[in-house]
Amino acid sequence: MKHISSTADKSGFSLIEVMIIVMVIGMLTTLAMPAWQRARQTARKSICQDNLRILNGSAAQYLFVHPQISDLTPGNLTEFLLDEKVPLCPSGGEYAFQINPHLVPVCSWGDTLDHIME
Repeated sequence: MKHISSTADKSGFSLIEVMIIVMVIGMLTTLAMPAWQRARQTARKSICQDNLRILNGSAAQYLFVHPQISDLTPGNLTEFLLDEKVPLCPSGGEYAFQINPHLVPVCSWGDTLDHIME
């Protein structure tokens, strides 16, 4: 007569073990999300600041060739930009120029997300 052992032949995980693994993965994800979002926001801020520096240098070149400051917009700088494309803010902001007392490129997210040229 064969003896069938119900516990010796089982393989795999029980429902409790799977639930514990899912819970641990959920907790680790919850802990990692704020750090990931901060890193993402820091990267966006860095890219925006680099774009503002590029626009600042292009504006200086533009004003050397065209001394009229009144018609200066980011769209007018294409001949002085790499690939003749105006850079885009990674957070969806708009670039413009302000005079205070010098000509400075600014991002529309400057106050809220700290997208300012340093």
